[in-house]
Amino acid sequence: AITTGHWVSLCDILGLPELSADPALETPMQKIDARARTLPIFAEAVAKQEAAQLAGALTAQDIPFSPILRPAQMYDDPHVNRPGGLVMTELADGSSFRAPGLPFEVDGRPVVVKNTLPQTGADTDEVLRELKTKG
Repeated sequence: AITTGHWVSLCDILGLPELSADPALETPMQKIDARARTLPIFAEAVAKQEAAQLAGALTAQDIPFSPILRPAQMYDDPHVNRPGGLVMTELADGSSFRAPGLPFEVDGRPVVVKNTLPQTGADTDEVLRELKTKG
């Protein structure tokens, strides 16, 4: 949760009032440091929720979230399907597939990545040379 308000709302939505009242979880740093303890609790609480109902409750409280989908489901995501969201990528054997592009811009232009992937090991020498000059 980004803010204290989000934290309290999230705990309320998930039925975890003991976490929002825990004095050991008052500051953002305390919450980060307690992840090993709190993440399993949140995971269990989230697993008990219906996805659509949870999404509605989070949206109603203005809590930023994004569902974690299986890889095949990304092709149905409106953010992935935005203009330029999917790019054709070619493998060394000539076959191609659609892959998500980078979701941000630099100086108002989308970041373009190399769309042809080298064959495994094809650029090893070049990479090692670059590492030597930087090391």
